[in-house]
Amino acid sequence: MKPSITLLTTLLLAPLAACRSAAEEKAIPEVPVATAAGEKWERQARPLLESFNNVYQPCVAEVGGEWRSRMWFFGSATATGTPGVPSFDAIFHARSKDILNWEVYSQGEIWYRDMNPAKWAPVLHASERWFEEWHIGDPSIVRKDGKFHMAYSTTSKHFTEK
Repeated sequence: MKPSITLLTTLLLAPLAACRSAAEEKAIPEVPVATAAGEKWERQARPLLESFNNVYQPCVAEVGGEWRSRMWFFGSATATGTPGVPSFDAIFHARSKDILNWEVYSQGEIWYRDMNPAKWAPVLHASERWFEEWHIGDPSIVRKDGKFHMAYSTTSKHFTEK
């Protein structure tokens, strides 16, 4: 059964956010991972995702089943953006059986394990709607009744560019 994703603006779903992360103001080139036993966190030697130009705010949800973990993150595949996307940033989707080894969505039923962002396809990117013409990111996911709901941030182009 393919999960469906309902897209809502941040203002509508913010109180339901299931994923919280320490979002940094600057981009990081990979998604690192840390584990904890009690209060002490330990960084793992290998990142979860790498080779991406910019990766921000990963949101990981445990959903059970064969692909028990899902991750949504935003960023750009190259220094000039993501090919085929009208803005710089886009939201991507990854899945994992063991939370350490990930594959990223490409298109249709295709997922890639290799860390080649040129093969990855965003699940959401900027549109012609005025409030999300330039940027889309900061995914936050909740799952209710078998359906994923995503809250995300957006920005428009500067009004002088209209």
